[in-house]
Amino acid sequence: MTVEARLTCGGVCKTVPLTQYDEGQKIHLSGVDLPASYLAEFSNSETGPAPQITQTTDTITVPKEYLESGDPVYVWIVVVGQDERTTRYEIIVPVRGRGEPDDYTPTPEEQTAIEAAIAALNEAVTAAGVAIEHYPRITDGVWQVWDVSSGEWISTEVPAQGPQGETGATGATGATGATGNGIASAVLNNDYTLTLTFTNGQTYTTPSIRGAQGPTGATGATGATGATPAFSIGTVTTGAAGSSASATITGTPEAPALNLTIPRGDPGEVTQDEFDDLKSAIEHKTAKDGCASTNIFDENNSNNIYLGKWWVMSNGKITIARSDG
Repeated sequence: MTVEARLTCGGVCKTVPLTQYDEGQKIHLSGVDLPASYLAEFSNSETGPAPQITQTTDTITVPKEYLESGDPVYVWIVVVGQDERTTRYEIIVPVRGRGEPDDYTPTPEEQTAIEAAIAALNEAVTAAGVAIEHYPRITDGVWQVWDVSSGEWISTEVPAQGPQGETGATGATGATGATGNGIASAVLNNDYTLTLTFTNGQTYTTPSIRGAQGPTGATGATGATGATPAFSIGTVTTGAAGSSASATITGTPEAPALNLTIPRGDPGEVTQDEFDDLKSAIEHKTAKDGCASTNIFDENNSNNIYLGKWWVMSNGKITIARSDG
């Protein structure tokens, strides 16, 4: 009788039962690549002692003495790797008890049936182990399962996502969060830094936001030669006394005209000495323009006629006021 032990079962594997007293019962090891030589330890206790027996195939024979008590048989497979690291796999083999045989030997047909049943059971155990290691998965939105017979994933055509459910009820309004700290104002300073004022009153001045000065640009092309202007005098206007002089330019850039406004001068003033000299000069002149008297100037009369003009004297000043015609 041979039972299957798959050594990938988390390091500990439990097989189907062997039969008490039956000699030559075996364990077939699978799930890992075994080296050409490894050790097998047998015991009826979880803690040993466990003598080591060198093995060279993936099927080991359980010594008869470990099947006589009816207690489980504990088997440890010890593999030493090339890096001298040791890996241990534990196998627990239950023993089905029965009465001590009187050297009973089953018929070939019975033995064949027993072995076929055990093989089928071992195959089922192996398939179950493989299936457990291949949980259903989702691919392209549908469920896939592992097919033990083909060793491949097959699609079930069952969508992994069900229909959308109804919209749930609106949840309760959450508590008001803490007041955030935002920017209340931003001021651009003369040095191109920004002074930020936050809503909590704090301020922060950033580094300058102005980039470094760029290189000097290439010299531009020389402009076209401008026209040579030919100036001329336009209008000349006499402005009122006391006003400001002014000048304007009209015409074209090639023929500009200069227009001038020149204010009238203030009346002249005569000092007393100048008045006396003028009086003396007048008194010694002969009357003109029909005047009969040579003494044409009268100090006692503020209105005096000389050469057909009115003279006005005031505070020692003489002003020609108007023409007599």
